[in-house]
Amino acid sequence: MIELFRAGRTDEEIAAELTKAGYRSPMKEQVIASTVAKIRYNHGLRRTQRRPKPRHIRAGYITLPQMARSLGVSDHWFYERIKKGQIKVSKDEKTGLYLFPEGEEMLSALRGLKAGRR
Repeated sequence: MIELFRAGRTDEEIAAELTKAGYRSPMKEQVIASTVAKIRYNHGLRRTQRRPKPRHIRAGYITLPQMARSLGVSDHWFYERIKKGQIKVSKDEKTGLYLFPEGEEMLSALRGLKAGRR
């Protein structure tokens, strides 16, 4: 496992390789990525770069963190305004994420809120 990690393999790839070699996770028929991650952690092996989880969202929409980056504010800024009712948005049923329509109209409205105009 350590050799595979040092060769740049992901936890999922390492798990598949170990499963192929006949190993398994406790109470599973195969090695799972979280078991590999735990072993890595216990050996002091950390990933230097975190890979973002891919988000499969609807076309024409962006996530709350993406919108926050566009405005130069923190995610917390958005969550506070959603909680106070200043930003009215509901979570997408399929993804469970707050989604905002892409486009200048939405950005302009949120810039106004950021500047204290709305």
